[in-house]
Amino acid sequence: MTDRLTHQITNELQRKLDTRPVSAGDVQEVIAAGRARRRRHTALLGAGTLAVVVIALGIVSTLRPDADRAVEPARTSGSTAPYDVPPCPDRLPELDDANYRVPNLDRVKTVRFCADLAWSLTGDTTITAEDRAWLADRDALVQDIDGFVAALRSAPSYDSDRCAALDFASTRASLAFDLDDGTRVLVAVPACTRLTVEDRAVDGQQFAEAFDNAVNRQRDSLDYTRATDRPLDCDTPSVLAPVRPQREVVVAAAWCPTEDATAIPIRDQALADLAAAWRNNQPITQQPDSTGMDTCTNLETRPADIIVRTDRADDVRLMVSPCGFLVFGSWGADESVSIPVTPESLGLS
Repeated sequence: MTDRLTHQITNELQRKLDTRPVSAGDVQEVIAAGRARRRRHTALLGAGTLAVVVIALGIVSTLRPDADRAVEPARTSGSTAPYDVPPCPDRLPELDDANYRVPNLDRVKTVRFCADLAWSLTGDTTITAEDRAWLADRDALVQDIDGFVAALRSAPSYDSDRCAALDFASTRASLAFDLDDGTRVLVAVPACTRLTVEDRAVDGQQFAEAFDNAVNRQRDSLDYTRATDRPLDCDTPSVLAPVRPQREVVVAAAWCPTEDATAIPIRDQALADLAAAWRNNQPITQQPDSTGMDTCTNLETRPADIIVRTDRADDVRLMVSPCGFLVFGSWGADESVSIPVTPESLGLS
């Protein structure tokens, strides 16, 4: 990764943390950056950016694949509709060729978010079989389409002055709109991209936010879980949107003690204790230094991670804090929490 690209991603993440809740679009940008770093064996982002990524989005690891990939999948129950929606394409259109006009919103039946997992400096922009499985485990929007459409119609207009002051790396993240006649329209939704919605210009990031909020409501009202046998590795992409420890249940976990470690599956009593702590999450207790920076979450070196998998096939990265808890960086504003357990109490170190 070039220094300029690192700078762009750093600026974008800091801007998002300061101005709004995290969206699926944010997550896909971090995923893309992490995969590019793994391919090119380059350094991590700077310490300041690390804290931003941890608290707002979770870290997409640059660690090596795990040799021991045992995972205990959850049992699928309830509706399968969010996973029955057709998958994302193997290759997303390049930004110069992408569509930025939203179809007739009155005809939308389902919506799927397509993260740009193959974004790369190498020119390799087709997803792998592993990527395809990860995308298939993301739940599409099949309920409360009216609420999603209303959010798009009421979204703020595109602000060219605001975007002109920003410097960040755009990726090809897209929303797949499935219409009532069986056709699909793919719309690119990177942040600070002008999209046409019923002859009005709207920023692409508004679409990702509206999607996350709608899926969050869907998870509250529709009964469904997702079983998966995907390997849970240290470089498994981390997703936060929209996960809530009060709602989603931990069914598997892995321990990544160092930057170059092989993931260690967490099982039996340790997994049960971790799941209980996940349910009993608490507000984050801050311990500011002389500059006001929180020493519990703003760390100068890369922390160890525990990756948990939920009953909806979400893979969430929990940062190990030196203050005696794990940090869950929420997808939404003011919902980041501490998980009251440590690797030591789980018998992991």
